Amino acid sequence: MDERDELDPPLWIGEDERPSRVTRSHRWRNVGVALASVTCVAAISVPLAVTLSSHGTRAALSRLPKEVTHPHEAQGQAQRAVLSALSATTSSGSFNVTYEFDPSTPPMVPTTTPTSTCTVAPDPSVGSDSSGGGGPQSEVCQVSTSGTSDTTITGQGTIDTDPFGMVATSNVTGLGEITLRDNGTDIWEIGGGDYGLSPGSTDAGPGSSLSGFAGLVEGTLGLRQGASAMGGLSSPTGYLDLDQSMITSADETGTGTVDGVAVTVYQLSITAAQEASVSDTTAEEAKAISAANAVLQAQGYTGTTVQVSIDASGYIRQTRSVAHFSDGSTQVSQATFSDFGCAGTVLMPGQSGATAPPAGCVSPDTGVAPVTTTTTAPPPSTTSTTSTTTPPPSTTSPPSTTSTTSSGTTTG
Repeated sequence: MDERDELDPPLWIGEDERPSRVTRSHRWRNVGVALASVTCVAAISVPLAVTLSSHGTRAALSRLPKEVTHPHEAQGQAQRAVLSALSATTSSGSFNVTYEFDPSTPPMVPTTTPTSTCTVAPDPSVGSDSSGGGGPQSEVCQVSTSGTSDTTITGQGTIDTDPFGMVATSNVTGLGEITLRDNGTDIWEIGGGDYGLSPGSTDAGPGSSLSGFAGLVEGTLGLRQGASAMGGLSSPTGYLDLDQSMITSADETGTGTVDGVAVTVYQLSITAAQEASVSDTTAEEAKAISAANAVLQAQGYTGTTVQVSIDASGYIRQTRSVAHFSDGSTQVSQATFSDFGCAGTVLMPGQSGATAPPAGCVSPDTGVAPVTTTTTAPPPSTTSTTSTTTPPPSTTSPPSTTSTTSSGTTTG
C-alpha cells in the first residue's frame, strides 16, 4: 500500500483519482457500523418511547397490541349485538313506544304555512254499487306549498309485528291530538283530516291508501319532516324504523340509562340507498318508502346516524335518529320501547277482539343479563376410585380355591 492510500480521507468528493479497493472496503465497513448503530438506537428508542408514553404501566401496554392488531373485532361484535337485539325486539310480537319528532335544526320555516286540501270522491276504477252510492271512496290530498314547518310531534302507541299493526296517538303543534291506525296497506286518521274515515264518522271507515297519506302529512309538517314521518309509517317495524339490511356496521359508543335501565349504546350510519332497500314490505309500504325517499333526496338528504340503546337482556330500549342534509341542517327523532311481548293487540276499525295483553303477561325483558346455573357432577374418576377400594370377589374367594376346600372338608 503506498503512502497516498494510507493518507486518503474517508470520503472522496471532487477528486480525480478513485480510491483503492482496500480503501473502499474500509469505508463500507465504517458505513455499515454506523447504520447498525442507528438501527440499534432506533430499536431501543421505539419501545422506550412507548413505555414512557404509557406512564410506566404494563396494563396499558398489554392492551395496545389487541387494539392495534384487531381493529375490526369490536365493530363486528357491535354489529352482531345490534342485529341480535333487532331480532329479539321484533320477535317479541308487540311492544309499546313513546316518541318525539323534532323540526329541522336550524328551523327552516317557509314564508307561507303549508296547507292541504283533501277531497273524497268515488273511486273511478270501481263501478257504482246497487244503492247508487258511488262504490268505494277514494281520498285525494294536494299540498298547496312546499317547505319545512316548525312543528314538534310527541306521542305514544303500540306496535304489533306479526301481523303488522300500529296505533299511535300524537300531539301535533297547532292541530291537537291525532290518532293513526296503520296495517301496512291502509291508514285511518282520527282527527286532523279524518283520512280513511267514512264521511260524518269519527272512528270508522274503509281506510285509505298508505302511500296516499303522504300528501296530507307533508302538507302539514313540511316536505322534510313529513317525508321522514312517512318513513316510520311505512316501515314493517313501525316507529322502530330499523331493518336488518341497514345494519352493515356498528360501533359501541358508551353506556347510559333508559327509563332507569342500564343500556349499551351503539351507533349506525344509514345511507339513502339503504333507506330505500327495506325488506319484507307490502306493496303500499314499498310505494310510500320510494316516494318519501325521492322527496328527501330532492331536499338534499345525505343519510342518517342512529344511536341504538340495548339493555343487558338484549332488547332495543331506545333509538335516536339524526337525519343529515346537504345544507348542514339536521332533523332529530327519538323513540323509546317497552313491554316487549305484552303490549296487546292492535285492531283496525271494523275489527273485533281483545286488545289488552293476556292477564299476567310478563315481558321476557328484565333489563339484566340472564343468569345461567350449572350443576357440577362428581368426576367419574372419583367414583371409579371409590368402587375399586373393595377387593374384587375373585380375589377374596376364588371359585377354584373354595371348591377344593369344600371337598376336603366333606371327605374328612
